[in-house]
Amino acid sequence: MSKKIVFLIMALTLLLGLIIPVSALSNEQHTAIQSLLEDARRISGAPGISVSILIEDEVFFFSSGYANRAGAIQVDETTLFELASLSKAFTGLGVLLLEQQGFLSLDDSIVEYLPWFTLQYRGRPIDMQYVTLNHFLHHTSGIVNSRHTDVVSPGSTPDMLQKTVESTNNAELAFQPGTRFEYGTVNYDILGLVIEVVLGQSFEDFMEEQVFRPLGLNQTFANRNRAKETGQLAQGYRLSFFITMPHDL
Repeated sequence: MSKKIVFLIMALTLLLGLIIPVSALSNEQHTAIQSLLEDARRISGAPGISVSILIEDEVFFFSSGYANRAGAIQVDETTLFELASLSKAFTGLGVLLLEQQGFLSLDDSIVEYLPWFTLQYRGRPIDMQYVTLNHFLHHTSGIVNSRHTDVVSPGSTPDMLQKTVESTNNAELAFQPGTRFEYGTVNYDILGLVIEVVLGQSFEDFMEEQVFRPLGLNQTFANRNRAKETGQLAQGYRLSFFITMPHDL
């Protein structure tokens, strides 16, 4: 997301805070918000944008553009968007829920759940007893995007988490665990696999049954194929040389 669209979303938030009454949106407010959304889509180059606003117990939906440009399918309040790395927040919530339920502790060593998993630093094996779930949760494990994203296995079969973590096994770390922070996607693949090991259940089923549904997120899925089955999943796009092109995560 570009800085310009972030600025416009911030502007929308400020606009709402300043002008929305307690009960509902006036026609003028509705028009102003829709206009702001159109500007955000135009300036950012995003094919489609959807926003929901909750006021008291009333929900308002605003949409602009296309869920799929090739099919001229417009975005509406039922459109599903891929969350990409925003899904890490839900994975983290799932881990904290399991800690609350007594299934694990963030201070537990990774060897308690993945005893075969090893890492190294400067060519020497790390003592994995001191690498905890906390290190992966807080991106302090030494697994970073600049070195380790190539190991993420493509595909949609049930063993993708297992394959990705196995591909990371014995990886060379960017720094000693716990010495600093650097963002790394694979940290959360490892946590996802820990969830599967602890519960003997797929990560997708756990997230949908114990995280999404209790929160009332009935049209949120951890499995892309399930989202596609609804017929509401938006085509993904990414920016390339100032042009948005179709892209699947």
